[in-house]
Amino acid sequence: QARGEGAAFLLDRGARWLACTDGDRTGYYNEVD
Repeated sequence: QARGEGAAFLLDRGARWLACTDGDRTGYYNEVD
């Protein structure tokens, strides 16, 4: 269970990182964080 949560955490962080590097074009990162 913990490993599954860890994987979900990494995927979430990865998605946030990608959104952040995408710039202000989407504004996703700022909304989430």
